[in-house]
Amino acid sequence: MPGIAIGGFEDHYFIGDMRNFKLGREVDVLLNWFTSFGYFDDEGNMETLRNFHENLRNGGLLIIDFPNFHLLSIDNRAVVYDYGDIIGIVREYLEDNSRYSVLHERFYRRDGDNLVFIGESRTRVRRYFIEDFMDMLPKAGFAVLGVHSTLSFSDFNRLRDQRFTVVAIKR
Repeated sequence: MPGIAIGGFEDHYFIGDMRNFKLGREVDVLLNWFTSFGYFDDEGNMETLRNFHENLRNGGLLIIDFPNFHLLSIDNRAVVYDYGDIIGIVREYLEDNSRYSVLHERFYRRDGDNLVFIGESRTRVRRYFIEDFMDMLPKAGFAVLGVHSTLSFSDFNRLRDQRFTVVAIKR
């Protein structure tokens, strides 16, 4: 559900637009995981980052996971995600002069040596590269602490890693 923020305190959950959602108190960590960023135009995405900033306490952490569009763009190759019993195969299609991508993911369930198709999704997302995050986050009031490979949390390598995780602290 693009643009939706879900926050939880104990057993209470709240749903709202992540560009202006208010949790009602500052939190220590905001986790934006598995391409839950980039659904708006550039200004809307900056509003989202500024809103993350407002919902964090001073010194709080923002952790964002995002696709490595540099790797997806090489020869328009498919990227395979192995979730254990489920396999996801993602192919990127460009639109709007390469500013946006449609990520087409097909899901398969392992059945012995075979894969059985179970569904697919298409997600339109703004193509941001690590350099874009390094520019946007300070403008939203964050200092970047590190960039890591999402799956291993080792140092990010744009030619190897399918996804990256940015860890930033509220200044």
